[in-house]
Amino acid sequence: MRRSCVSAAARALMALVNFDGIPGPTHNYAGLARGNLAAERNARRVSNPRAAALQGLAKARALAARGHGQAVLPPHERPNIPALRALGFAGTDGEIVVRAQSEAPQLLAACSSAAAMWAANAATVSPSIDTADGRVHLTPANLTSHFHRSIEAATTTRVLRAIFADPQHFVVHDPLPAAAQFGDEGAANHIRFMPEPGKPGVELFVYGRAAYDADAPAPRKWPARQTREASMAIARRHGLDATSTLFVQQNPGPSMPACFTTTSSPSATGRRCCAMKQRGSISSRRFDSCARNSAKSLRLSSCHRRP
Repeated sequence: MRRSCVSAAARALMALVNFDGIPGPTHNYAGLARGNLAAERNARRVSNPRAAALQGLAKARALAARGHGQAVLPPHERPNIPALRALGFAGTDGEIVVRAQSEAPQLLAACSSAAAMWAANAATVSPSIDTADGRVHLTPANLTSHFHRSIEAATTTRVLRAIFADPQHFVVHDPLPAAAQFGDEGAANHIRFMPEPGKPGVELFVYGRAAYDADAPAPRKWPARQTREASMAIARRHGLDATSTLFVQQNPGPSMPACFTTTSSPSATGRRCCAMKQRGSISSRRFDSCARNSAKSLRLSSCHRRP
């Protein structure tokens, strides 16, 4: 597949923008995410949504003050009344909330979750310099591994299409099919290595299991939220160069508790790139060069190039 043709003038105008999510007023500690030890250990503690939102804004303001491009993704409407209606609760919005709290408090907590604050799970993004058509491609994550996250996908898609509305420069795809075989956690399982800003990079996708390979290793204790099939589908729809796209499996052994994401950083440059200690057979020279200049942070069990 050919690399996109992006002019030197266009490259000069390229900028990195950091997007942060903001906790909404129903932020709560319900311990909904199995395998997330922080969520499990803080379950049922008292939350402070206002303080959490102010902390998020302070972090965003600090980055902006240092000259970084900074934007904020709005919190989703919660409780998610349409989701509660779909689960059989009827009446006015207020009556639905009261009944859910009485009959199924965990469902109300799930439908009130402010987990959309985690922008790393919003979408996978490929910059125009890496794609075949020279546009920025975004795939909102379906987050099928947990109900409270899966209800974010539709709103996230609408938000991203409102922000990245110019079809000449952006493509916001639909989320992948909401099935276990295509579980997708967004940018939390994706990182991009680049030699310098404005240059084509290597896009690395990390997955936990292969849904259609019964012989492939898979974690026995901790949930694998990202599938190889999902990562490969995203690479295809984004039009990525097969020679600069890697798929690696996270170490499925028992020594990796609750490590269900790879990183929250969307890109890495030179000596600042995130290092991966690889225990597989296939690699790329560009990936190896980047990894040699880095410190070890992950152990990976296998590595594949996109066919």
